Amino acid sequence: MARRASKCWLTGIWLSILVALIELYKASNRQSKLLLSKANQSKGDGGKDSAEQFESEMKQVKAAKQTQILNIIKNLGDSITASQSLQYPQRFFGFNFSDGWVGAGGFTSAAITCYQTYKWVESDCIVPISHRINWDTSQLIKSSSRGFGVLG
Repeated sequence: MARRASKCWLTGIWLSILVALIELYKASNRQSKLLLSKANQSKGDGGKDSAEQFESEMKQVKAAKQTQILNIIKNLGDSITASQSLQYPQRFFGFNFSDGWVGAGGFTSAAITCYQTYKWVESDCIVPISHRINWDTSQLIKSSSRGFGVLG
């Protein structure tokens, strides 16, 4: 039963990597089209609104690319643990991952998941204390007993 669960886990990880690569490819194409359309526009056309729209769209594309890159790294970290539980490295490559590699893969995946879950948001929301370090004492942020606080 555990072996079947590990196989399903590893299959899910590799499919997630495939989806992330496809989304990364789409985001790169979108970025190329945006840059090409900006280069093709004449300098007199568009104006301020066009530049703001371009910057907004580029920001969205860059955020999408960063998210997909983090997803790929996160899934690669998880794949170390899943493949080691199935003993695939020994079977296919002739070596096993050490406990350090398995731990590093799991830690990397967990750290990226925490970052993606609690990343900084500019609106009113709940964020962890680590993202609320603000050395400007004029804008102190209150914390609750759980270590979370409300920005605003």
